[in-house]
Amino acid sequence: FSKKVKEVNPSLTVSATVMPEGDKDAYYYGQDIKAISKHVDVIVPMMYKGNYKEDSDWIKDTTRWFVYASGNAKIWIGLQTYQSDFNVTDLPADELITDGKYAFDNGAKGVIYFRWGMNEELENRKIS
Repeated sequence: FSKKVKEVNPSLTVSATVMPEGDKDAYYYGQDIKAISKHVDVIVPMMYKGNYKEDSDWIKDTTRWFVYASGNAKIWIGLQTYQSDFNVTDLPADELITDGKYAFDNGAKGVIYFRWGMNEELENRKIS
């Protein structure tokens, strides 16, 4: 599929959004990260820490795992902008910026905020 996309327009980015469970992804979801990385430009693990009852250290460790396992595919980390699926209260912008920084510091090439608009504080902020 990705070869066909590139034939149409070589500048398009082909990505796969995956679960963030690392080496368990293949078993539980059929998402073999090493195999997927051969067919996409970017892998986006959905690191929704509130849904997994995890903290910011989980973002560091999980980002490192995906970067290591991803071959030539870039890793862009998906972060949720709210507490969890059971509590849609906005996360503070400072926390989201810190988590984004942790992702970049551990090898991610991008960060995607899931459900943009749930945290209006981010609109005029930048990760540096």
